[in-house]
This record gives sequence, structure tokens and C-alpha cells, in this order.
Amino acid sequence: MANANAKKKKKTQRVPDEVMKQIDAAFARLGDPMLEADRYGRFCYITHAGAPLCRLAWTGAGDNLWDFAIYKYSTAKYGRLELAPARDTALDCIETALGAYDLR
Repeated sequence: MANANAKKKKKTQRVPDEVMKQIDAAFARLGDPMLEADRYGRFCYITHAGAPLCRLAWTGAGDNLWDFAIYKYSTAKYGRLELAPARDTALDCIETALGAYDLR
């Protein structure tokens, strides 16, 4: 029972404000005013001009790496982008998504 509670707790953990500074720093470095982030639980949803771009999942680790999923318009879901890392820094994940949709 304790193991089930631990999984549930990890699943519902919210991205801390301190960690969200990585997203803010990535936006500042990219200099694109159309980028926005919304966080829900351990996820940070990145939009560009209001349109879904990618989803970053906080791993809870102190390594500054995020799990990465791009928004796929063909399925209207987030998923793996072939030839892209499944985990990277916030900046690299956002740059990958921007590049995939030719928004750089």
C-alpha cells in the first residue's frame, strides 16, 4: 500500500516555482514573446501564439532535465518525436519543438 501511495504522490507533484525558473530562463534566451507556459501537476505545457507546442514533464530530479513530448497535430496528442531526445534541458526541448514546426 505504501508503494501505491508513493506513486500517487509523485504523479500529483507540482512543478516548484524554483524549477519553473528554468522555463523562464529558456524563454528569455529564445527571445520569442509568443511563448507561454502553463503548469499542471508535474507537467509544463508550452504554447506558441496560443497553439500547443510541447509538454515538458518535471522528473523531480536535480539534474535540470525534463521529459519531452511534442504536440502532434495529426493525432491531437502529445508524443515522442523521432530522432529527438526523450529527456533534455528545458531550453533544448523548446528549441527542438520550435525547430520541428519551423518557428525559430
